[in-house]
Amino acid sequence: MQTIDLVRLTINMLKTNYIASNLGQFIHKILQRTSRIELAMMLQRLHDYQPVPRKTFLQEILAFDEPLFSPVWLQSTFWILLFDEDLGSLARKIWNKYGFVVTSESVRLENEERD
Repeated sequence: MQTIDLVRLTINMLKTNYIASNLGQFIHKILQRTSRIELAMMLQRLHDYQPVPRKTFLQEILAFDEPLFSPVWLQSTFWILLFDEDLGSLARKIWNKYGFVVTSESVRLENEERD
Protein backbone atom coordinates (compact mmCIF):
# COMPACT_ATOMS: atom_id res chain seq x y z
CA MET A 1 0.00 0.00 0.00
CA GLN A 2 1.39 3.40 -0.95
CA THR A 3 1.88 6.08 1.67
CA ILE A 4 -0.71 8.36 0.08
CA ASP A 5 -3.30 5.59 0.46
CA LEU A 6 -2.37 5.23 4.13
CA VAL A 7 -2.77 8.99 4.56
CA ARG A 8 -6.26 8.85 3.05
CA LEU A 9 -7.11 5.91 5.27
CA THR A 10 -5.86 7.83 8.32
CA ILE A 11 -7.91 10.91 7.41
CA ASN A 12 -11.04 8.78 7.03
CA MET A 13 -10.39 7.03 10.34
CA LEU A 14 -10.04 10.35 12.14
CA LYS A 15 -13.21 11.73 10.53
CA THR A 16 -15.30 8.69 11.48
CA ASN A 17 -14.52 8.61 15.20
CA TYR A 18 -12.17 5.63 15.10
CA ILE A 19 -11.26 5.29 18.77
CA ALA A 20 -9.47 1.97 19.05
CA SER A 21 -6.69 1.83 21.61
CA ASN A 22 -4.05 1.36 18.90
CA LEU A 23 -4.87 4.61 17.07
CA GLY A 24 -1.97 6.49 18.67
CA GLN A 25 0.50 3.79 17.66
CA PHE A 26 -0.88 3.76 14.12
CA ILE A 27 -0.60 7.56 13.78
CA HIS A 28 2.92 7.48 15.24
CA LYS A 29 4.03 4.99 12.59
CA ILE A 30 2.30 6.94 9.82
CA LEU A 31 4.03 10.17 10.86
CA GLN A 32 7.41 8.45 10.64
CA ARG A 33 6.73 7.44 7.03
CA THR A 34 5.01 10.50 5.58
CA SER A 35 6.44 13.36 3.61
CA ARG A 36 5.76 16.96 4.58
CA ILE A 37 3.09 17.20 1.88
CA GLU A 38 1.32 14.11 3.21
CA LEU A 39 1.52 15.47 6.74
CA ALA A 40 0.03 18.73 5.48
CA MET A 41 -2.83 16.75 3.95
CA MET A 42 -3.64 15.31 7.37
CA LEU A 43 -3.26 18.63 9.18
CA GLN A 44 -5.48 20.50 6.71
CA ARG A 45 -8.42 18.32 7.76
CA LEU A 46 -7.84 18.85 11.48
CA HIS A 47 -11.19 20.57 12.09
CA ASP A 48 -13.04 17.75 10.31
CA TYR A 49 -11.83 15.10 12.74
CA GLN A 50 -13.95 13.76 15.55
CA PRO A 51 -12.99 14.94 19.07
CA VAL A 52 -11.32 11.81 20.47
CA PRO A 53 -9.29 10.94 17.34
CA ARG A 54 -8.33 14.62 16.91
CA LYS A 55 -6.92 14.68 20.44
CA THR A 56 -4.96 11.48 19.77
CA PHE A 57 -3.64 12.95 16.52
CA LEU A 58 -2.58 16.18 18.26
CA GLN A 59 -0.82 14.20 21.00
CA GLU A 60 1.20 12.46 18.30
CA ILE A 61 1.97 15.81 16.65
CA LEU A 62 3.26 17.04 20.01
CA ALA A 63 5.46 13.95 20.32
CA PHE A 64 6.65 14.28 16.69
CA ASP A 65 10.45 14.52 16.69
CA GLU A 66 10.89 16.28 13.36
CA PRO A 67 10.61 20.01 12.78
CA LEU A 68 7.10 20.95 11.72
CA PHE A 69 6.58 23.31 8.81
CA SER A 70 4.55 26.37 9.73
CA PRO A 71 2.59 27.93 6.88
CA VAL A 72 0.09 30.65 7.71
CA TRP A 73 -2.90 28.30 7.42
CA LEU A 74 -1.42 25.89 9.98
CA GLN A 75 -0.60 28.63 12.45
CA SER A 76 -4.13 30.00 12.06
CA THR A 77 -5.59 26.54 12.64
CA PHE A 78 -3.65 26.14 15.89
CA TRP A 79 -4.51 29.67 16.96
CA ILE A 80 -8.19 28.70 16.74
CA LEU A 81 -7.52 25.53 18.73
CA LEU A 82 -5.95 27.59 21.52
CA PHE A 83 -9.50 28.68 22.41
CA ASP A 84 -10.97 25.17 22.29
CA GLU A 85 -12.31 24.08 25.68
CA ASP A 86 -10.96 20.55 25.47
CA LEU A 87 -7.85 20.97 23.32
CA GLY A 88 -6.60 24.41 24.35
CA SER A 89 -3.78 23.25 26.63
CA LEU A 90 -2.60 20.62 24.13
CA ALA A 91 -2.73 23.17 21.31
CA ARG A 92 -0.72 25.61 23.48
CA LYS A 93 2.01 23.00 23.98
CA ILE A 94 2.21 22.38 20.22
CA TRP A 95 2.11 26.14 19.58
CA ASN A 96 5.07 26.69 21.92
CA LYS A 97 7.05 23.65 20.77
CA TYR A 98 7.01 24.67 17.12
CA GLY A 99 7.25 28.43 17.72
CA PHE A 100 4.03 29.42 15.97
CA VAL A 101 3.01 33.07 15.82
CA VAL A 102 0.00 34.91 14.48
CA THR A 103 0.90 37.78 12.22
CA SER A 104 -1.21 40.32 10.41
CA GLU A 105 -0.57 38.22 7.30
CA SER A 106 -2.79 35.53 8.83
CA VAL A 107 -5.90 37.66 8.72
CA ARG A 108 -5.48 39.38 5.36
CA LEU A 109 -8.30 38.41 3.01
CA GLU A 110 -6.11 38.56 -0.08
CA ASN A 111 -3.94 35.74 1.30
CA GLU A 112 -7.00 33.60 1.96
CA GLU A 113 -8.22 34.12 -1.59
CA ARG A 114 -4.76 33.33 -3.01
CA ASP A 115 -4.24 30.17 -0.94
